[in-house]
Amino acid sequence: MVKYQINYYYENYKALGRVEKAVDLVIGYRQKRKGMSWSSLGSKALAILKVVELNGEWQQFWFPETVI
Repeated sequence: MVKYQINYYYENYKALGRVEKAVDLVIGYRQKRKGMSWSSLGSKALAILKVVELNGEWQQFWFPETVI
């Protein structure tokens, strides 16, 4: 989640719109499909998995002992 107080303090608040849009495109799109509803815990879990996938860390996340 975006930490508005910290970003505002460091005067990075101009970029928050882009960050919000990126979150909506990457995470929100998956969770807003027709007929879907998510608990807070489920939403966070899905977001973590999506970040792991986008960072190319899927194998390491699920099979840490097999990654060289």
